[in-house]
Amino acid sequence: MTCPPSSKILDPRETWADKAAYDRQAIKLVQMFRENFKKFEAHVGADIKDAAPRLAAAAE
Repeated sequence: MTCPPSSKILDPRETWADKAAYDRQAIKLVQMFRENFKKFEAHVGADIKDAAPRLAAAAE
């Protein structure tokens, strides 16, 4: 019999001991994604663009 996973696993920020470091990394990853995605923006619709990560959502 296995124990159910901790609910912390469902919130990646909770798995980091240093929450500020997590926030910095999340912001960095969103910025990297957005920069890389510029190569593809001309080829996708608004629905795809609207699904891109946002800084506020990633750093919460």
